[in-house]
Amino acid sequence: MNPLRLMTPLTPNPFCRPPARATRTALAALALSLGASAVAAQQMPLALVEGSRYTRRTVDAQGAEGACQTLEVGAVVVTGEEMAATLTVRPCDGDAADASETTIRCRVDEAGMVMNVVALLGPEGRDLALRVTGDALLYPGPPAERVALDDVTLEADVVRGTLGFLGGRSRVDFQSRVARPSATDAPAGAYTVTETVRLRAYVLGVRVKNARYRAEETLLPGGGLVRQVLTSSDGGSVVLALADGPRQSLP
Repeated sequence: MNPLRLMTPLTPNPFCRPPARATRTALAALALSLGASAVAAQQMPLALVEGSRYTRRTVDAQGAEGACQTLEVGAVVVTGEEMAATLTVRPCDGDAADASETTIRCRVDEAGMVMNVVALLGPEGRDLALRVTGDALLYPGPPAERVALDDVTLEADVVRGTLGFLGGRSRVDFQSRVARPSATDAPAGAYTVTETVRLRAYVLGVRVKNARYRAEETLLPGGGLVRQVLTSSDGGSVVLALADGPRQSLP
């Protein structure tokens, strides 16, 4: 089990020096609370809470909307240090007959990156196994000032369907990561993480996609994702947003 590394402040800040072991233990404890308390589960990183609903929209460089989907987090099952989350996906104008399910599996302390992958890769009808390489701290909690975060590399293997049979996998690099307090129009206590993102997808070992994005995420103090915007080099974007308004996190 890799210990979490601490984030690096741009200016001295005692907030940025929590004990690494305590940070990892706290994340695991929050995840394990999923089976016992729906209220405590709201602190799961990036709002992996049963019943949470998101919309995922694509927008072209001229501002015209493309695909729109709703995502609802179904069962979240924690077994030891591993967790599996099931998402029900349907078009925004569709009904139950148009729905598909995706199951995402990862380590408990890496669950904070799940929604990033949903935004990047699309959620439809696939099973994904995620893993974070290295030992960077994924999300620090609300910073008192602007702070630099460690780079993160995430790998996703498709484990169902044709791409799974063909060994489909993706590598996502999150770089130049910075956390700062959010603007005054954001929910109270919210903070923002900006970063550059590089997505590389492979089938049968051959790279079939190489895309770069700028990303901005707004998060609640307990880790719940309010909104994420990924902007590509051609000006198009993918917007993932909490559909039912921001959830209130525990103190």
